[in-house]
Amino acid sequence: MKDEARAPTFKAQKDGVMLIMCGNAAGFMMKPGRTYKSNNLRAFKNKNKNLMPVHWMHNSKAWVTKSLILNWFHQCFISQVKEYLQTLCMEFKVLLVMGNTGGYSLDLNHKRVQVKFLPANFTFLIQPIDHGVIRAFKAHYTQNSLQHLVDTMNLDENFKLKEYWHNFMIATCLSIIHTTLKDMVNETLIAYWKKV
Repeated sequence: MKDEARAPTFKAQKDGVMLIMCGNAAGFMMKPGRTYKSNNLRAFKNKNKNLMPVHWMHNSKAWVTKSLILNWFHQCFISQVKEYLQTLCMEFKVLLVMGNTGGYSLDLNHKRVQVKFLPANFTFLIQPIDHGVIRAFKAHYTQNSLQHLVDTMNLDENFKLKEYWHNFMIATCLSIIHTTLKDMVNETLIAYWKKV
């Protein structure tokens, strides 16, 4: 709010959403990896993080680091791909094509997974996730966020926008991510693979 931004003690909120997204040419979209600055939040006390719509990861700055990518690969990617291939009665043998990893080399070893990295500054040209899946996800996320705002306004006669944003917590964000992932249709992912 403008009046708050002028106050001498004003400190802008810097919470953001960082997701690692992965999908295949058949339209299968994995549970995204989600980084946040804290591992244990009060909102999730006594809740099973495995049931969240995201693979929860953390570091103090909420950045995607080498250790978080390794965590995502071993704890999320391997298990979800195995489960997906079992449902299709297919052998667990995978090619993982990854974009630029921020300049650090990753040792992603698994006997059934071959990993190929795209050259730096080349990912946006050919990787389907970059071509439109992320854009579609962002569009759906924005739409669902605004719908959540409208729904809240309709339920509360004393609605105040400032109060709404103050109470917009990580649990609300995860709920909207979950709705957004359900809104994403397999055809979106398939269509962008065809372009490649």
